[in-house]
Amino acid sequence: MRRALVPLIATFLVQTLCSAAVLALATMMPKVGPDVGVPSWVIGAFTAIIYAVAATSSFLSAQPLARFGGVRLCQAALLSGTLGLLVMTIATPLALILGVFLVGGSNGPLNAASAAILAHRVPPNWYSAAFTVKQTGVPFGFALSGAIVPPLATWLGWQGAAWSLAAVLVLAIAALQLLSAELEGDAPPIERPALLEPMRVLFADRRLRALALASLLYVVAQHTVTFVMVTYLVETCGLSLVVAGQVLSVSQFGAAGLRLALGTFADRLRERLSLLGSIGLITAIGCTAVALARPDWPFLAIAAAAVICGTTAASWNGLSVGEFVRWAPPGQAGAINAASTAVVFSGGVVGPGLFSAVVGVSGSYVAGFVVITLAVGIGGLWLLAEGRRLRREA
Repeated sequence: MRRALVPLIATFLVQTLCSAAVLALATMMPKVGPDVGVPSWVIGAFTAIIYAVAATSSFLSAQPLARFGGVRLCQAALLSGTLGLLVMTIATPLALILGVFLVGGSNGPLNAASAAILAHRVPPNWYSAAFTVKQTGVPFGFALSGAIVPPLATWLGWQGAAWSLAAVLVLAIAALQLLSAELEGDAPPIERPALLEPMRVLFADRRLRALALASLLYVVAQHTVTFVMVTYLVETCGLSLVVAGQVLSVSQFGAAGLRLALGTFADRLRERLSLLGSIGLITAIGCTAVALARPDWPFLAIAAAAVICGTTAASWNGLSVGEFVRWAPPGQAGAINAASTAVVFSGGVVGPGLFSAVVGVSGSYVAGFVVITLAVGIGGLWLLAEGRRLRREA
């Protein structure tokens, strides 16, 4: 049990801290924007930069993973997030952009590094549950960021909040060093693939290809909703920064709980794509509810719409990572996760950037939410169709 439990807890905590760093700027943007002199709606563009860098670093991570191992890659991710937070506190537009680049680099290698650490320690019949627990670090980190960073920004200033979070990431780097032998001391050598080979394998397999592209559409919704939610609730629905952060936090804690429930349930199913497809359709309904929210709605109605939307939009990823590991060729779990993460994170580039562009041109958040509702709805229908095909062929 310890053989699987310690690596699982470690990778969960790394994912949590890097996710908290990724969302930190978005949760502080109503304070950062006026201080630095940028409009708050550019958070969508900043999010696009984060995931462009994350997608690129994920795509390039297979070879460093083979050379240095999963622990070193996790430490590099934490260091990149630390530097990004510190650079942002210089408080100029250029510093924000550079900090966003560095924070993006903290998120890219994590799926590949974690898959390499966990794949040889977790039994295959536990993959959905184990990788769901690890991926629960994403909404858990987002929830912590939403709950803790806005109050810290109020008490210490937004720069003090960034420094505080950076200090925690440094402690995590040191803790990983102490655990490195236990995490991968007996791991078999990792195959060092050609640069494009993991991507070729990913798109040659119909199941992997459908899952990767549908997940891209899911990320369009997930990261747009998550990164825009605080600003949307403040500017459109009239909530305070702290209350908006708390609503986001509740939605992400809900997503963490739902991920765990789905992961436990999914390992009992013969086919899991239909479950993923159903989540996409529910997310589309949640996005529609948020788009319709107005300042004259009761607070509980606004909060319920935001929580339902945020919870479902962030609940699916652990299932998809487990399927990528399950379907990867032997010895290539890390490489396939590197390639799939690069594809999936492209949705984090397209979604928030497109959302910001649509809102900027139309002057309406509703138009932006229509775009992401269509994206996640199409992804859900695609996975339902692919799941039906797999059941027929079983």
